Amino acid sequence: MSSKLSTPDPDATNPQAPLRPASGARRALPPGDSTPRVWPRRTLLGTLAAAGLGGGVWWAAGQVLPGTSALDTSSGPSSSATVTTPAQIALDTDRGYVRADFVSPGVARFVISDAAGERLPFSYAVDRDRPAFAEAELSETGAATSLRTDELTLAVDRRSGAVTVTSRAGAQVIEETSRGFQRVGSGLRWQVRLAKDESCYGLGERAFPLSLRGRKVTLWNHDAGSYPPGSDPLYLNVPFYLGQRKGLSYGVFWDCPARGSVDLDTSGDGELTFAVENGPLVCYVVTGAGPRQVVERFTQLTGTMDLIPLWALGYHQSRWGYPDAAHFKEVATRMRRERIPCDALYFDIDYMDGFRDFTWDPTRFPDPAGLLRDLKKRGFHTVAILDPGVKRDPADPIYRSATSHDVFLKRASGELVSGEVWPGVCNFPDFTSPTAREWWAGQVTQFAKVGFDGLWNDMNEPATFSDATKTLPDDTRHDWEGEGRTHVAGGHAVYGMQMARSTREGLSALRPQRRPFVLTRAGYAGVQRYATTWNGDSLATWEHLRLTIPQVCSLGISGIAFSGADAGGFRGEPGAELYLRWMQLGSMLPYFRTHSAYYVWRNSRRVPVQERHPWTYGEPYTSRIRAAIEQRYQLLPYLYTQAQRAATQGTPIVRPLFFSEPDNDRFRAVDDQFLLGDDLLVAPILTRGSRSRRVWLPKGTWFDFGASTRHSGGGRVTSAAGWGLPLFVRAGAVIPTWPVLQSVERAPDRLLLDVYAGSSESTLYEDAGDGFGFQRDEYLASTFTTAMSGRELELDWNSVGRFAPTASDVEVRIHGLQAKPTAVTVDGKPVPLAAAGPATLVSLSQRFQRLVVQF
Repeated sequence: MSSKLSTPDPDATNPQAPLRPASGARRALPPGDSTPRVWPRRTLLGTLAAAGLGGGVWWAAGQVLPGTSALDTSSGPSSSATVTTPAQIALDTDRGYVRADFVSPGVARFVISDAAGERLPFSYAVDRDRPAFAEAELSETGAATSLRTDELTLAVDRRSGAVTVTSRAGAQVIEETSRGFQRVGSGLRWQVRLAKDESCYGLGERAFPLSLRGRKVTLWNHDAGSYPPGSDPLYLNVPFYLGQRKGLSYGVFWDCPARGSVDLDTSGDGELTFAVENGPLVCYVVTGAGPRQVVERFTQLTGTMDLIPLWALGYHQSRWGYPDAAHFKEVATRMRRERIPCDALYFDIDYMDGFRDFTWDPTRFPDPAGLLRDLKKRGFHTVAILDPGVKRDPADPIYRSATSHDVFLKRASGELVSGEVWPGVCNFPDFTSPTAREWWAGQVTQFAKVGFDGLWNDMNEPATFSDATKTLPDDTRHDWEGEGRTHVAGGHAVYGMQMARSTREGLSALRPQRRPFVLTRAGYAGVQRYATTWNGDSLATWEHLRLTIPQVCSLGISGIAFSGADAGGFRGEPGAELYLRWMQLGSMLPYFRTHSAYYVWRNSRRVPVQERHPWTYGEPYTSRIRAAIEQRYQLLPYLYTQAQRAATQGTPIVRPLFFSEPDNDRFRAVDDQFLLGDDLLVAPILTRGSRSRRVWLPKGTWFDFGASTRHSGGGRVTSAAGWGLPLFVRAGAVIPTWPVLQSVERAPDRLLLDVYAGSSESTLYEDAGDGFGFQRDEYLASTFTTAMSGRELELDWNSVGRFAPTASDVEVRIHGLQAKPTAVTVDGKPVPLAAAGPATLVSLSQRFQRLVVQF
């Protein structure tokens, strides 16, 4: 549901050394402590919030393996460590006061403000405050003062204040144009050079192709309604830019939440122009050994996502228009009868009494708790929508409570800000106020007691129906943790993010032993700490299907690893073939949901449309869609492993093809296929009537998923997938899978390992799927190492952790051997083997350490 009134490389990307010795990950809990700790945020450079980036935590909170390092994020305010005064630049220049330092060897930051004593605004984007990197070297050369690390040199001209950043190899990462920095009213404009061969990516959620060069994007969250491709802006913006040149990957994060824009060389003169309506300029420059490491470092700066509950990776079914409790039961019954796996059902605004938050329509939903209990017994989790607007009604106890706690936004005059949304004229909580967040979290806690497992924050740009801007007035005052900011100066950017934060806190307070699930439509840099997202009110068109891949890739580049789309499009009637192809694509995205509107506009009238479910189009489409969902459920252990890696290292789950070969010019603009983790490549069919497609494969050997068909990478191949989904596996990979489950509420009884002949390394992460036992070593992290030598394939399986999986039986399916196997030994003992189609099958009653196949 949205604005429903609208019309139609692994070895090169290991994180760098930590800033301080590690003592656990950000959300680690000491043994016996089930309540997540929240350490006070300290300030640096006034109230500039800054995060440093060290090595990624491998696998689980607090678990650091030899050769890796972890961020120290659990040391409290009373740390007794020896403090070294870091080198910093602080200059009074023609453009203002320039302060610069490093937060890690590969992450520089600088601030341009009016005066030395200016109080800088509190940041909602960074995950935690970071001191300056102590080992940066300060020097003066000619007209500039410089700071240098092993990776970067940052220099500031002592007179003009111009900033340059240079890589270790001497490449100019940041070089200002002659216009450089300019003040524009209360805002600013900053312009740097773009190299001729630089490709441009990121900047949050966009309705553009993956490569953004030649475009100007707006930094503003906007209720885009039923938006066509090319619309700008959309619901969620992140001012993080990823630049890719030959031999250089870097990022720029402008922690400036005011309304603005980024012009990516629309003039063709090789210039990037960043402009916002309110300053100061707070900027981070991030480099790395490839685009993946750049994104990981940025994501660690703004905070990685929490580990999601396993059920969130299942299939989710939703519709704007489920009218009553009986209808939900019918959908649940049909889903199980059709044997279509599903883990979540959604309650859109139809469940509410007059569209008011925290209410139920007493006639259509007379027993909400009983309904949710019934759905839970059948294996369905439930998620309810909440909008930020609270109906202005003195007779409403929710409104009276909000008024008594003084949580609503006001204008400078003291007048409450109001706007029309679904319940009518509403007032809006100020989620940058701790008081308002606490009040909202309390309402969430009471409301979710009925049995909801997750909540969905919508209309939280925030959006209204009553103003041409579709949002609140520019001069709306936001508390901003007591510092004060207007709507246009930043309150608008962080509104949805802070609503999601408060919603999450309410769910956590209700069930501290469970992982909360929050879905948000709007957000800002760092929103991944609180919620997942999707691409909003997409249209049921082939163009929007194709747009989904660059949208999800761009969100991943922007630090938001967990996202997806409404399969089939939110608005419109997709037709059987389009819905099938969208379900196939959706089955390979982190967030997998069908959601649709109950009407379309025709001749200025609302016309109802049929409900959209996996069985809507009948056979043979029901079976084809079921197969796509079943394949998703088989891949859950692989997907869960990727989610855990995103939660600890900030690694995107879905990655553009150029992440595999950053210097390959042919891959820079490819956005009709993607990498899913390290070992899978997904190339959906995106054209009506097509039964095959051309696919780019990175260097190396690849196999068709589940088969022994071998392809040589480094070029294009044709996949004749018919009605299926083209899916490829890297040689040497071990893909962990499960038998098909109808829901993850039933634990799997077997683990299946699909081994593809070759030499490589793969991983598997296992835990209880919910709760926080993994923070007390209740997890199992496995590394699979494959090695091909002559006529022998060896598989080594090493694990750490204390979790005991329910799936003790193991089936190993070996694909791609170039001769019939003659013998298999497991931990030195011969075992029987069997044929499973073209694969070799080994069935075992327990896990092993070494398996050797001779052929």
